[in-house]
Amino acid sequence: MPALTGPRSSRRWLVSAAVLGLAAPVPGRAAEIEGWSGAEQIVLVAVERDDGLRAKVSLLEKASGVWRTHRKDLPAVIGKKGLAIGAGLHRLNEVPTRLPLKKEGDLKTPAGVFRLGPAYGYAARPPSPFKQAYTQLRDSHQGVDDPASRWYNQIVDSAALPGGAAPDWKSREVMRRADDLYKWLAVIGHNERAVPGGGSLIFLHVWRAADKGTAGCTALAEGHLLDILGWLDPAKRPVFVALPEKEAKAWRKGPPVLKSRPARR
Repeated sequence: MPALTGPRSSRRWLVSAAVLGLAAPVPGRAAEIEGWSGAEQIVLVAVERDDGLRAKVSLLEKASGVWRTHRKDLPAVIGKKGLAIGAGLHRLNEVPTRLPLKKEGDLKTPAGVFRLGPAYGYAARPPSPFKQAYTQLRDSHQGVDDPASRWYNQIVDSAALPGGAAPDWKSREVMRRADDLYKWLAVIGHNERAVPGGGSLIFLHVWRAADKGTAGCTALAEGHLLDILGWLDPAKRPVFVALPEKEAKAWRKGPPVLKSRPARR
């Protein structure tokens, strides 16, 4: 890593971001060259306030080279404590650096650009076929949130671990819940490198209520969620984008071409 200059707080931020796997900006490099190159579907989450829980979800799709709005402003909720910078497909200059970095257990939703899918649910099959991979959740499915586990940030079937391995985690989430929150869900690809403590088990799922925040996921009414899951097409390389409302406006017509400022000498 090159020597870091500037305020001490900025240096700490950059070091922490590098550990999480966020790439540093490259002067003059268009954001769409990497990360989400080829994406033709976007689930765009515009959050009212950095520390708020209310959001609006819009669905964008590219056809014949033109981005069009498929659905607009579906009500949603995010983490109880608002937004934090996640580890996904974005680069450092593509997310608001005023936000803190995402950490395990902070009750914040990752901001940035992320892969989306696969899908899970309680039923043997969705009411209408999904184009993406779908797995029925059993009582033995667990989401591992123990940073020390080799299965950290994964949904696993504890009764069928590869090679007959024994569970090595001390904390986990039962995926087939007693309520309907995970009746349908899609995985949001935050911290896919499974950096310990970087945050885990981030989903798009059914909300508890329109005024109840989540532990870090994005949640909607069941009907709206099913519309989204039925619309998603892996062949179109869908991405999930969560940003404060101001920054999200730049995405209303598809991925913006963002250029970082030249470094000061």
